[in-house]
Amino acid sequence: MTPGGETEASLGRAAGLLLVLVVLLVTASAFGREPSAGAEAEDGLGRVEGDIERSRVRAVLEERGLRATEPGDRTICALHVVAQDIFLPGDPFPRFLNAFHRTTREGTIRAALSFAEGDRWDELLVEASERELRGRLLYSLVAIVAVEHASDPACIGVLVLTQDQWSLQLGWDVTLAGNALTDVFVSMRETNFLGRNVTLGMDLNRSQGDFALGPSVFVPSVGDRRLRVQARGQLILDHGGTPEGTRSSFRLEQPIRSVADRHGWVVGVDHVHRLDRLWLDGTLRETTVEVDGTSWTFPERWRRTSLSGFGLRRWGIGERWRHTVSVGPWFRWTDRALLERDIDGIPLPAVEAFREERLPEDERSVGPLVQWQLVESRFLRMRNVNSFGTTESFRLGLLVAASAEHAEPLLGSRVRTLRPAASVGYRVRLGPDAWVLPEALTSVRLERGAENRSFTLSLRGVSPERLCGRLHLHVRQRLNGRTRSGVVEILGADTVLRGYPQGWVRARDVGVARVEWRSRPLRLFDSSLGGVLFSDSAWARGGDLTADWSAWSAAGAGFRLRVPQFMATVFAMDLGFPLHDGRRVEVGRSGVRIPAPLLSAHVGQAF
Repeated sequence: MTPGGETEASLGRAAGLLLVLVVLLVTASAFGREPSAGAEAEDGLGRVEGDIERSRVRAVLEERGLRATEPGDRTICALHVVAQDIFLPGDPFPRFLNAFHRTTREGTIRAALSFAEGDRWDELLVEASERELRGRLLYSLVAIVAVEHASDPACIGVLVLTQDQWSLQLGWDVTLAGNALTDVFVSMRETNFLGRNVTLGMDLNRSQGDFALGPSVFVPSVGDRRLRVQARGQLILDHGGTPEGTRSSFRLEQPIRSVADRHGWVVGVDHVHRLDRLWLDGTLRETTVEVDGTSWTFPERWRRTSLSGFGLRRWGIGERWRHTVSVGPWFRWTDRALLERDIDGIPLPAVEAFREERLPEDERSVGPLVQWQLVESRFLRMRNVNSFGTTESFRLGLLVAASAEHAEPLLGSRVRTLRPAASVGYRVRLGPDAWVLPEALTSVRLERGAENRSFTLSLRGVSPERLCGRLHLHVRQRLNGRTRSGVVEILGADTVLRGYPQGWVRARDVGVARVEWRSRPLRLFDSSLGGVLFSDSAWARGGDLTADWSAWSAAGAGFRLRVPQFMATVFAMDLGFPLHDGRRVEVGRSGVRIPAPLLSAHVGQAF
């Protein structure tokens, strides 16, 4: 057998084993369906999703002599904050490991809450507190339950229960797309320093062209004003270890966490000095331009230097209908330059043609920025959508946003521009555990003698979880008007088209349709394991393509794994089969053969 035949046979065996695994997981998850939240409403645990979570809450209630109740319109007279260790009796891990972890302080959890003793129970504030705690990705369990007050029937107590995850982590995120290991992120982090939810880390990012190494810090709450601080700095080196650039970012924010917050602000600065490279299945892309009958080939890379920043004052208005208005200055300066070794000996007209065809525009802009958002304060709590088994909150009803970004030459901008943008969506509840969200987004960049336009329609939805899983749907169509080549989208296994090589095509107008069936999580102690079956389709034009539409599709299977004590997100692995005959095709003037099947791996749900 030839080496190519051996490879295809190995991939075929791997595909068969993965499909068998998915079938077994789907079959296993069809048994032992968890009781619905409605079935638990009678004992006051209607807010708690999942049988394991309810059993933990019941155990704490029994241990502390508390009884869950319906809160009604009563005053919170007592707060019971319980921060549990990582490993509990009955877990498959030795409990002595808890000695190497600092459990979250009670005061840290209290600081994340949007309510306190003396407040009346407000479902919006309780929901906001749960979202804040879950959003920190530090807890494998978050539950807030009203309990009876021992002495006053007009009062209630509130139990806030959390369970820590292992905080000293060798974090990682690997994106594998066929023959290309596109991105590797590795970090050594302490995510709960001294039990205060502070993250200190040293991060390493490896892309196909370089490495980036440097420290990071995140503090979710500082002082009585609950300021949030985030900073990061990295040195960028090529694969030979030669310094190639730097990047850094800083954010300081007083966030608007809930409807109880009326004012907030944020300031931020970002800096990047690096080489940008575009790849096609592990190979640096090339573009050929013709000038006066002569062809010239350029590698698609350039040096980018950019500095941007903003400062926004925010106001939160209303409760049932929540308006958020942000006003402040912004600036952005970006310069792109070709490498001398890439243009040495090439005539200037050819270089300028490549710049015009492929390089994004340089920019020097400064001016005012105005943002407005309107949302409804209604939420649907459900499981197994993004975080694979853990409870999540999805905002229902109307979601409207608009912004206007103005660049003014009197303030130092290169040209006068106005960039208005708007979006509108409406998430409709479909029963107790399903929703659909149609959205429309549009933006225009106006300047003298030029206009860049973009319009996007999308539809997302999740079906009810019946028998062995739920269906996920995402359809999106994006159309761009007159744009420079920088306004494009890249399709491939590392983005939106599993089953095709990384960087498969670079297009201006793109449509995507993705359907995925995800099994219910199969619980192994607290861990979750499940299978997926998917179908991805895409159609595009412009960019590497002609003005006519081209289309691709793929289908495949995969699995999802989450170990809550050690993993804040989901590990995903998919095996995609391009619905194509595998012949050599022309994309961007480069012949590429499509492998079948194609393996892709990443951290987080597919979409």
